Formats: sequence, structure tokens, C-alpha cells
Amino acid sequence: MTFESDGIHVRSQMVLEKCYCGWSNLVHGGILATILDETMSWATLYLTGKLMLTKGMRVKYIRPIRVDSKITATGFIRKWLSERKVDVVAEISDEAGNICATASGEFPLFTKEQFLRMGIMEEEEIDAILAVLV
Repeated sequence: MTFESDGIHVRSQMVLEKCYCGWSNLVHGGILATILDETMSWATLYLTGKLMLTKGMRVKYIRPIRVDSKITATGFIRKWLSERKVDVVAEISDEAGNICATASGEFPLFTKEQFLRMGIMEEEEIDAILAVLV
């Protein structure tokens, strides 16, 4: 996924191919949950400038999404819970603009140094992610 940001939201557009289906021509719910989680993560990264981990998320499936259809995933920070934690929302819309799935989640925030101390990623990987923000 690639994202763009207007400083308030992040957005990614894509077409989900047949390899992402659950039932014959519908996108699998687990794939949609992954897209929502990734969208919330990148919203957190872009909009806070901090690294994050998903503490928890809630997903709601509203409408089925057919394979080979264009979707848009949008994410934003709903609320700062503390200096080190945000509540984030993501939505997946179909080409007609109908919201098909939503998620909200809690994301603790971390500095590069904290990620390095925890051994989550190598420094080069962290630097590559943070370079996207520049």
C-alpha cells in the first residue's frame, strides 16, 4: 500500500485481485482487517511523526467488497488519549463512495530509540520508514 496525506487524513487506493477472495468473488474479511490496520498505522505515523504498535482494534464490516473493484482506505486520528497514545479510525470505501468497512484502534507511540531498545526493527528499516515523512 502507498499512502498520501493532507495533514489530517491518509489515503490509499487499490484494486484487490482474485487472490484476496474469501468466497468466490468477495474480498476476504481478514484482508480488509489488515488494510484497516495498515491504514490506521500509517495515519498514526504520518500524523504524529512517531512509530507505533497496534494495541487493539475493532472492525465493523458493513458491505461486501467484490474482487477486482477499486477501493479507497482512509485513516485519521480521532482523539489523542495521552501524549503517548492515540485513538485512530480507518474506513474502506468502494468506488461509488459507499463505506464498506470501518475500524478503530488504540496505538501507543514510540520514538526510534524506544523501537531500537525493544529490538522491533533494525535501524536501517526504521530510518527508511521515517524517511517517507520528509
